[in-house]
Amino acid sequence: MNQFERAAAGHYLRNIANGPYFHALKPMIAEYATQFIEGDDGDCDLQPPRRRFLRSIRQAKLEGVGDESEDAPLTRKALRSSLRQFAKAPQLQENFERNLVFLGDQFALDKADREILRLIFAAGYSPIIDDMADQAAKSLRGLSAVVSAFLEMKTDEVERRMAPGAALNESGLVSFPEHASPVFLGNNGLITIPQTLHRVMQMTCRSPEELTRAILGQPCFSRLDRDDFSHVGKPLDLARAILDGARSAPAGAINLLLYGEPGTGKTELAKVLARETGHEIWSIAETDSEGFEPSRHERLGVIRMARRLLGGRSGVMFLIDEADDVLGRSGSFGMRRSEGSKVYINRLLETAAPPTIWVCNSVEEFDPAYLRRMSLAIRVQSPPRRIRERMWLAAAAESLVDLGEGAAARLARTWAASPALITTATRAAALSGGGAEACHLAMEGLVRAMGGSAETTTCGDERFDPRFINSRTDVAALTDRLAQPGAGRNWSALLSGPPGTGKSQYARYLADHLDMPVLQKRASDLISKWLGESEKQIAQAFEEAVAESALLIFDEADSLLAARNSEHPPWQISQVNEMLTWMESHPLPFVCTTNFLSSLDPASLRRFTFKLDFGFLDQTQAEALFLYRFGAKAPTPLPDRLTPGDFAVVEKRRRFEPGATCLDLVTWLDEEVAVRSPAKAIGFAVPRTLTAKAA
Repeated sequence: MNQFERAAAGHYLRNIANGPYFHALKPMIAEYATQFIEGDDGDCDLQPPRRRFLRSIRQAKLEGVGDESEDAPLTRKALRSSLRQFAKAPQLQENFERNLVFLGDQFALDKADREILRLIFAAGYSPIIDDMADQAAKSLRGLSAVVSAFLEMKTDEVERRMAPGAALNESGLVSFPEHASPVFLGNNGLITIPQTLHRVMQMTCRSPEELTRAILGQPCFSRLDRDDFSHVGKPLDLARAILDGARSAPAGAINLLLYGEPGTGKTELAKVLARETGHEIWSIAETDSEGFEPSRHERLGVIRMARRLLGGRSGVMFLIDEADDVLGRSGSFGMRRSEGSKVYINRLLETAAPPTIWVCNSVEEFDPAYLRRMSLAIRVQSPPRRIRERMWLAAAAESLVDLGEGAAARLARTWAASPALITTATRAAALSGGGAEACHLAMEGLVRAMGGSAETTTCGDERFDPRFINSRTDVAALTDRLAQPGAGRNWSALLSGPPGTGKSQYARYLADHLDMPVLQKRASDLISKWLGESEKQIAQAFEEAVAESALLIFDEADSLLAARNSEHPPWQISQVNEMLTWMESHPLPFVCTTNFLSSLDPASLRRFTFKLDFGFLDQTQAEALFLYRFGAKAPTPLPDRLTPGDFAVVEKRRRFEPGATCLDLVTWLDEEVAVRSPAKAIGFAVPRTLTAKAA
């Protein structure tokens, strides 16, 4: 037993001897009192009353405590006499005592509150004090009775100070349980102090400001800027206006919610918002004192502490990352938390405090009552291609990775990746000494590990060129008009024409220029054999596009918008009606492609803003595409009815036959046309290569 433990144990035993719980705690007294009565030279140096008291304690330990009367050998008088020197409260180390004064002043704690706090810290630092309190809790009913016995304080007074809303509980310095329990104090007890505070109390802090910084850390900063989140759009402007308004005219609790897929930059966005509005932002309770994830209980305590420490300052914001740990309805092992905490969380969200940004991946586990108390909720998505390209360049520069010319654009086009994944991939490339290929391989592995497809998530074909679209509409000019800032977004387009003419590729090219992700649906994805299921999946597709702010593309739209007539079953007519209803109300662009324009319901045709026909390449386009794809002029006239898709197939085949000549390429193109449109004439056809050689 060290000097502090001896002083603390003696002081608390003395208080017990003076209080109403002396008789109930005789077993615990018998366990520890001997250490304060025996002398170094044995019993002979003790005065007769103390010697008799020591013998009675030893006897009590051997035989068990006797009757409860004052005449029993274990008496108050003897105990008080033995512990006279411990009347003063125990003093912890100098740093602790100074920090306790700072805490008391910061949180407006009176003398009694500080003594309760000292007792809990003492139990946390000393196994002996913790064990004494544990044993006392087994003999008494209620935690307030134990605290009352140890501090010589009335029980009802202790209950008042431990109640919700009282200074100690409200401060976040201490967390009290709702019901009595045999477990009392210490690091694992139900009356707990955040581990961060245990660590900080032993530090040398020369001022309340130093103590605050030690508890909460330093404000956060971000290397990103507002332009990196321009894809968030108008909600970002609204969030900034709310925070600006909160600075100029405080208006109660301000809670902003940022949610979305992992790695989309939500935490960085919170930091950017703080900088843009002139706030310092603190990330609250990310780890405990050992660097591990804190429990929900600890996080709530630190949030309360932070509010008291910084709540009176202007220009301060809080960041609560992984907010579903605090606001989610599921606790450990997926079990639902008791409804008892719901009122507390409601009060936490409603109480005026520094503006708080809550960040999480999903709000599915949030109680609707919590969501109603948010000032604004913003869904943060992966950034569009142009911003991803800039992020690749910035991450590569920071990691000293040489991507090479044009690689950032290709990576941005290939991977619809979040800022976090881009940073991780470039760091992996830097460690390996690689470049763009290493970034690509790292990204592929990350996407696979996160449950995504191993295939690349392309937003558009970098080889696509609108020059090779044969349409009465100038598709390049139309794309430029639709992509201009301020252009409306509530339009639709129908792309019709033979297979391979570039309809789907143009739709992705259009999405790329609009800086919108692609949500592509085929008829097979939506049509179900179950009654009513097709309509439900059509509705979900439109809703998903709105949630993702994506360009919705329906391939094989003729299966979804087939002409309604008496020959079709009622379920198919209902499916078309569902499509038509959503086409009228959808607020974002969407595109339908079809190979059979004549099969579409006339009512659907009236609902498309643009109707683009895609035809076969003319001879000039075909020759230009041959040069573009194969790097050489076509040696002979090319066949009619060619499509860009035919060239793509031949180019792929050429990779496996590197010795192929230009004449071979023309022959393969001929074969593609023949397969798609077999000749009706009967007879022998001379191959194009033979006629070319004969000529």
